[in-house]
Amino acid sequence: MDTSCRFHKMEKSEHLKQRWWEYFRYDQEDKVKETYTIIMPPPNVTGSLHLGHALSSTQQDILIRFHKALGKNVLWLPGTDHAGIATQMMVERALEKEGKNRKALGREVFLHHMWQWKEEHEGNILDQMKRMGFAADWGRLTFTLDEGVSYATREAFIRLYKKGKIYKAKRLVSWDPVLRTALSDLEVENIQEAGTLWTLSYDIEGGGEIHVATTRPETLLGDTGIAVHPEDTRYKEYIGKKAYVPIVYRWVPIVADEAVDVEKGTGAVKITPAHDFLDFSIAQRHNLPCIDIFDEEGRLNDTVPKEFCTLDSLEARNLILEKLGKKVISWSSIQHSVPYSQRSGAVIQPRLTEQWFLDTAQMAKCALDIVKNGECQFFPKEWERTYEEWLKNIQPWCISRQLWWGHQIPAWYDEKGSIFVAHTKEEAELLAKTQGSSGALKQEEDVLDTWFSSGIWPFSTLGWPEKDSPLFTACYPTNVLVTGFDIIFFWVARMMMLGLELTKAPPFKHISIHPLVCDEKGKKMSKTKGNVINPMELANQYGVDALRFALTLVSTPSSYTAFGVKHVEQARNFITKLKNVGRFMELNRIHGRFDLPEKISQDMNRWVIIRITDLGERVKKSLHSYSFHEAASLIYTNIWAVVCDWYIEWAKDTLKHASKEDIQEVHHVMGWGINTMLIILHPFIPFTSQTLWEIINPTEASGAWQQDWPTLQEFQFCSPPVECIQEIITSIRRLRAEFKISFICPIELHIYTGGDREILTHHKNFIERITHTVCKIFDGHPPCSSKGLSVHLGEVTVIFLLQHLLDIEKELERLEKNYLKIKTQLDEWENRLSCQEFCTKALPNVVHSLEERCKQNKIILNRIEQDLLMLKAVDNSL
Repeated sequence: MDTSCRFHKMEKSEHLKQRWWEYFRYDQEDKVKETYTIIMPPPNVTGSLHLGHALSSTQQDILIRFHKALGKNVLWLPGTDHAGIATQMMVERALEKEGKNRKALGREVFLHHMWQWKEEHEGNILDQMKRMGFAADWGRLTFTLDEGVSYATREAFIRLYKKGKIYKAKRLVSWDPVLRTALSDLEVENIQEAGTLWTLSYDIEGGGEIHVATTRPETLLGDTGIAVHPEDTRYKEYIGKKAYVPIVYRWVPIVADEAVDVEKGTGAVKITPAHDFLDFSIAQRHNLPCIDIFDEEGRLNDTVPKEFCTLDSLEARNLILEKLGKKVISWSSIQHSVPYSQRSGAVIQPRLTEQWFLDTAQMAKCALDIVKNGECQFFPKEWERTYEEWLKNIQPWCISRQLWWGHQIPAWYDEKGSIFVAHTKEEAELLAKTQGSSGALKQEEDVLDTWFSSGIWPFSTLGWPEKDSPLFTACYPTNVLVTGFDIIFFWVARMMMLGLELTKAPPFKHISIHPLVCDEKGKKMSKTKGNVINPMELANQYGVDALRFALTLVSTPSSYTAFGVKHVEQARNFITKLKNVGRFMELNRIHGRFDLPEKISQDMNRWVIIRITDLGERVKKSLHSYSFHEAASLIYTNIWAVVCDWYIEWAKDTLKHASKEDIQEVHHVMGWGINTMLIILHPFIPFTSQTLWEIINPTEASGAWQQDWPTLQEFQFCSPPVECIQEIITSIRRLRAEFKISFICPIELHIYTGGDREILTHHKNFIERITHTVCKIFDGHPPCSSKGLSVHLGEVTVIFLLQHLLDIEKELERLEKNYLKIKTQLDEWENRLSCQEFCTKALPNVVHSLEERCKQNKIILNRIEQDLLMLKAVDNSL
């Protein structure tokens, strides 16, 4: 079979995947091996695999395969999330096309449609993840609305309610007037856009007026105060007085509060506590009343004058401005931040509603302490600061949502409004009876915020709250959470708080933060920009392993990483290089080996053994610290440069010209080296490594994934100094390329050495054959009268006798012209980087790219300078 077909067939092999899933399945009967557990962050049940999923899951898959190779009993527990708002919105839209709506159907019928939708669509993202080769324990697949998780969610709510941490209160929330529900902060996107700032005049009791600036004049109908800064001399005389709100004819107090920004607007702020978060906090400090003027659809309610009732915000704004007349002092165009719902696209309306809240103050302190004392660590460590900042400024968490799809809050009400919290209605009725309540009970209609059930995901999936659950006992706390920085607060911190509160232990020992994937220009991907990359399209075009390896290579320790087709092509080219190694071994009948020969006489064999062994240790160290980019880069540079560019090239030459004994040694060492290399490669590119494994180990029953990770060995020999051979060959190739000397033309070399004569002499024929040169080797330093281009390589000096091949004057002219061109470009780039305004406004990715180009140009200029010096020295000696 053609080699390329074998690789393609391996990716499609369901048999191989089944073998993986069986091998990487957690063995609950194994009480000896150390456990290693990752709970998969559950993707939305109705979603498709995006690059963020692909990157995060690839990193988790690498860790699972790596730790299995270290001999551990691994568990990667997969799951999907019901994604309350997102999924309900999709189903409602689908039903609307059929002329149906949720309220008309009723809760029971609508939820039937929801479950039907889930069953029809869940397979999509799961199939895509399996297509990527992810070796999760698919037999333990869990859904956030499965009965076990639902029971755990109710139990968590009940325990927290009994502790007084969950309570019901009327507070300000981010309200979506289209979906008619409270939203989490994660579902709100603040967008900078053009707006208008109006300055309005309010009369002051006793005479005079005070000017307030606002972008939302319609909220005037709910004003209950005006705030100024206590140190603002412009308004000191007004503090304690009352102002008259026009149109509603209401006197409101003028209060002093340090939260007011004296530089913003007029420095005087109208306070509408029911519809602005800052206003609400100021109102609480000064006991100002809250007047809710909007209904759940974002229209003005019956608390306002009749002429404004049922108007939306924009309609009310226009009428208010018309009614105010001369009370509108001025207006100006501004850029300001407007909150939008990521789900419906509606403008968010801060709204005062009765909701369920979780008091997180004490829980946040425990979550901070656990990281500070090192029981849970962030990788990279810098993200601890972000985690700490969010937890230090934490507010009560609104955990209720006005939806039907999700965990219905386990609370029941009697006719008087008394609350009874229990798992079932029967338990609630018994509880009510013991408290002297009779009559029918009605369950709370709201559901819990998706992040609440997600917050207990690391232990609800392991059997909690069941006492002595074997999974929970063996696998909790889990080893690591792999996620993006954007949900450190929304999910990571909440899992930490709930885990510590409910299990008395952190849910994971380590938190590995990966970057968010942007497009090639460093811009966030969005459908509106048209720059979204579909990972499955890349996998189909370039191969799954190319996508996996490309994502791992760009997983730098930063907030964002640029990613595009060029990265996948780079990974594909690397894999092609590996395929060529397999083809070479197959053609030369070199088979994999699991041991090394007792005696190793050849320098290159010794050198490659030490380099491959060292690579295994360095990759191991990188993966232990979650440095995925570093691990992939080590593999890329070492395997390409060490194995493919040097060792294979040397082996090709040796197989043609060496003795039978030397050829046998090459076969043995290469068989061991490539086998070891494939074991190191397997967590990163499992399909490619397994295909190559089968090519070079045709009779071996076990796969690459079943091998132990290479151990550090002590050898009876040191790494020979073959680097000098490589440097000589590299310098020859560079000079041929720089001066456009064809490989057909032989070059005469004089090599002068201060200490490597033996190894140079031993490899002289190899150097000559691979570079088409004629070499003469001398001890000591070259004489002053030497005519030729000199290259100094440590203790070795190489004299290139090129006079008959080059027009020295013409080459000098060409190099000087090229030098000037590159230097001009470098100066221009450095001037841009020295401009503070450019560095502040430009995307970080753009600045980094320019810095890298400057570095590359400096390297090129340095090489040209060396070439100029060499040519001038030759020119002067002639």
